[in-house]
Amino acid sequence: GWNVDITGLNAKFPNGYVIELIGGNKTTTTSSVAITEDAGSTQVATVTFTVLPDNLGLGVSPVLTNDAIKLTNLSRPSSTNCALAGFIITFMGSPRQLGALGGGQRQRCHG
Repeated sequence: GWNVDITGLNAKFPNGYVIELIGGNKTTTTSSVAITEDAGSTQVATVTFTVLPDNLGLGVSPVLTNDAIKLTNLSRPSSTNCALAGFIITFMGSPRQLGALGGGQRQRCHG
């Protein structure tokens, strides 16, 4: 399996955020990603994918407010069969509160 840790989210997204997940060409109807609090093991969401042509996929989280999260693949025990190709974090709130993941944040993939 694999993990992606993301920290420093509250500074960039004070009103919350959603995570759009992009599935690679091995996405299936059973592909899913768990989102847990990075500081603990409390699961805050499970994202499943809508499968598109060529086994690509899209999934979206509910609105989250955790400062640190961990994305974990639930349905793929092998990192060579990974369903997550990328992700986009989108802010919630007024247009003046644009947020983007910037310097100093920890982003780490294990596989």
